[in-house]
Amino acid sequence: CIRDSPKADKGKAVKVFHDALKNNGRLIIWKPLLNDDTAEFYRKVIQEKDRLAGFDVLASDRYFLTENELMDLFKAHQFEGLKLEAEISYELYSKNRLEQEFGGNIDTLKAWNDSIIELDNNRNKNDLTPLEHIADDNILIHFKRGLYKLVKHEVGS
Repeated sequence: CIRDSPKADKGKAVKVFHDALKNNGRLIIWKPLLNDDTAEFYRKVIQEKDRLAGFDVLASDRYFLTENELMDLFKAHQFEGLKLEAEISYELYSKNRLEQEFGGNIDTLKAWNDSIIELDNNRNKNDLTPLEHIADDNILIHFKRGLYKLVKHEVGS
């Protein structure tokens, strides 16, 4: 999966997509909409969630691409026409992770919420990602996700 792989391995994943598609084949990607201002905050929030949940490999390796990184990566592997087909609002409620990822451990959820608040206080001032404190045990972060379409180059073009 391109989303959950280390930055160094993303090219391998794209090569697999490229090899699997026929010429002019289309690839659809669903991913967070990140730019240079929003990426660091998003990565750190998810990395801390993964660490607290015991997902050690994801916490250390997962890397979310910015839009420019995504474009450069696919261009380098003979894809063209990266187009954002849809922008979709995504609401990340921290409490929704309590059972599935934190095994019902409210202290782990609290630690993540505390981390989110600290990250929010120290994040890039150009990052305007809205964040709301819904309750003591729940934080809402408004992210955007994008649905992208790419086309594999024809051989020789």
